[in-house]
Order: sequence, then structure tokens, then C-alpha cells
Amino acid sequence: MDAIEASFLTQYSIRLSKEEMSWREFVALLSNLMPDTPLGLLVRLRGEKDPKVISKMNDEERKLRHDFFAYRAEMAGKKSEEELEKDLRRLFK
Repeated sequence: MDAIEASFLTQYSIRLSKEEMSWREFVALLSNLMPDTPLGLLVRLRGEKDPKVISKMNDEERKLRHDFFAYRAEMAGKKSEEELEKDLRRLFK
């Protein structure tokens, strides 16, 4: 189960594989997921900039964050983590 499916199940008790909904409804529900869902956690970890908060992340959180930046670097033609963070900042302004 991926983070989106798990988040829909957690917050809305909706199993995406068994529900039919319009794209518009899906997008509306997706955009209103709370930070305490699996997807909300990933978004928070990936977007965190405060070095103090990052230093207090547990091993699993650090691994998730590292894996995200490593994947982005691979997909972005080997961009540095700093360049990727700038890209993320632009995306989430």
C-alpha cells in the first residue's frame, strides 16, 4: 500500500482500490489530507529545512528523507541536494 492509499484509508476510511470517485473528488480529498497521515508525514520530512528538526529525526525518518533526495537527484540528472531543495521550495511556495 502506498502513502496515498494509506492516507485515504487513515483519514477517510476509503479504500481507493474499491471505491469509485471522480477525478475532481479525488483531487479535493487528496489536497485536504492532514499532516498526521502517511502522505502528510512524507511531505513534512521531504520539506523540512530546519537543521535542528532534521537532527532530531529518527533513523527511519532520515532514511525516508535521504531516499527522496537520492531519487530526485537520479531523476534530475544528478542535481545536488541543494538544487533539489531549491526546486522543492519553488514547488511549495
